[in-house]
Amino acid sequence: MGIERKLRILQDNLRNAGWRIQHIPWQPEGKLEYYNPPDAVAWLLIIVGFAAFFGGIPLMTGNIVSTPVGIGIMVGGIVLLAASRFAAGYRLYRHYVRVDAKCLDRDVQEFQDPDNAGSLIKNTYWAPRILCEYRYQGRTHTVTPIIVKKVAFSTERDVHKFLDDRIDRDQNCTLWINPEVPLQTFFNKKPGTGPHTS
Repeated sequence: MGIERKLRILQDNLRNAGWRIQHIPWQPEGKLEYYNPPDAVAWLLIIVGFAAFFGGIPLMTGNIVSTPVGIGIMVGGIVLLAASRFAAGYRLYRHYVRVDAKCLDRDVQEFQDPDNAGSLIKNTYWAPRILCEYRYQGRTHTVTPIIVKKVAFSTERDVHKFLDDRIDRDQNCTLWINPEVPLQTFFNKKPGTGPHTS
């Protein structure tokens, strides 16, 4: 068994641990699901951003630049790294198409924050997974769309409210789909940044 197939099995096992609804992969069996920045601009922003952020420290400690200039270089690196996420998101998702879908099922799970392992205080968060169906160009697709949320849900009620606000009583909702890979979908809104894999 090849290394990529083993990694994909591990990826699937991690994604599906604890979920009643199993993740529907958008890549063929044995192929890893990941995104590469789509073009040289995103890669350039990432490389220069990291170089500036980590390069500011030796420039300051070596007295090549003053402390304010070194801090400015590091802050500039952070800005470039943030800009790379917006550039990658725009390039990755600009061709995605909005479709109407039907939510077939939903699952909400509680997870423990892995950063609290061994701590007396256990922080937990809640996450949703939904199963949807949509038709596109005469074909029906069943998907588990990626749900992009900037802040983790702290209660189960928050998750259900989030879903209820975006799925109507007839279980209709909006998906953004990759027309080239119809199983690659996002729930409700097209992301403004990227990449997102789960």
